[in-house]
Amino acid sequence: MRYGELYYRNFYREVTEKNRVHYEYYNLPMTEDAPEDYTEISFVCLREDGCLELPATVETACRTAARKVPELEGFHFHTLRHTYTTNLLSNGA
Repeated sequence: MRYGELYYRNFYREVTEKNRVHYEYYNLPMTEDAPEDYTEISFVCLREDGCLELPATVETACRTAARKVPELEGFHFHTLRHTYTTNLLSNGA
């Protein structure tokens, strides 16, 4: 939150097209009011400024680390998801 008014908040909006529902993601600066049909959402992987860190970026970082650090051979992003879920369940989620 040290970014103050430069910090971003994340939202989604439900969209129905041709009898199918999908969700659009938006990020807005703290100074901007969200439209009424936007719902604020909290993500696990965020950049320092509050914007969503896309899974592809994290996957690339994991792949690079696995190549450069011998102890991480075979490590990939999906491993982090399992670890996170295990920790949630262990703590009563």
